[in-house]
Amino acid sequence: MGWLAACAAAGPFVCSDDPDCVLSGVPGLCHTDGHCVYPNAGCESGFAYPVGVPENGGNCATDVSEPGGTGVASPPDADNDTGGSSGADTQAVDGGSTSNGRGSGETSTADASEGDGETDTSGGVDLCVGFEQLLYAQPSVQPIGAPSSSGPDGFVRAADDFPLDKCSCVTRVVAFGEFADSEFAGDIEVGFYAGGDGPLDPPLAVEAGAAARVEGGLEYTLAQPVVLAPDTYWLSAMPTLAQIDVGSGVWFWDLADSDFGGEWMMQSNLLQRECGPWSSEPRCLGGLGGHDLAFEIYGVPSASCDGG
Repeated sequence: MGWLAACAAAGPFVCSDDPDCVLSGVPGLCHTDGHCVYPNAGCESGFAYPVGVPENGGNCATDVSEPGGTGVASPPDADNDTGGSSGADTQAVDGGSTSNGRGSGETSTADASEGDGETDTSGGVDLCVGFEQLLYAQPSVQPIGAPSSSGPDGFVRAADDFPLDKCSCVTRVVAFGEFADSEFAGDIEVGFYAGGDGPLDPPLAVEAGAAARVEGGLEYTLAQPVVLAPDTYWLSAMPTLAQIDVGSGVWFWDLADSDFGGEWMMQSNLLQRECGPWSSEPRCLGGLGGHDLAFEIYGVPSASCDGG
């Protein structure tokens, strides 16, 4: 993928000189073993191999400044605040460009002490350097599914759960759906929540910014990548509309058919039924049907949230 393009050489992050290792505006160094290494505060040398380097991917580099150094040290030190934050006291992040040069949306994170997962929204290159991959997908099987939109008069927000089996830096989301009698204002809110039986407020991270229309849905590239430890999470996606009418004038999230997790859930301040906190769809809408929502999550997997 574009922003995660590797060094311009014959293989993943292969290099012959330091200029070969500039990744999305972030300068790396060409290690004497012929692979790029990038800044990582969790490593004694200050540099680590990116995910995607054969054998050494994700490990700290040694003897970075010394000629002939080719050894690989231990994974980055978890005590140096470069990995997951044990699901608590995440810090607020202002909108704007991040150190990896991507996006300009607004990001906020909240105290996630009630959640079960781990998250790090520091946005550095430590865990987010590598090749973007499809981390999880639930294909669309039925259009006009779950209403999920915000407008001048209120909102209706839908979410569905998804698993991660390894630490991952989430970089991009595609939510499949259709606009019905509504005018898209151009922005979308994307949120990530901890929780096994349902989304736990406050969210681990929530971000709003301009979305791109793609075939069958909306694509949003996170201005601030979100690092999530292996666990179950919930994804919400809520486009902004010029006007909103839950009965017709909304964006409808397509339904999917997945073997994972439970039914999708929603919250709203527009419905007549009690649906303020996260609630099951039958409680909010009376039984629309369908257990899952259609989406794709992309990012960079890592061996651990400590940077290894």
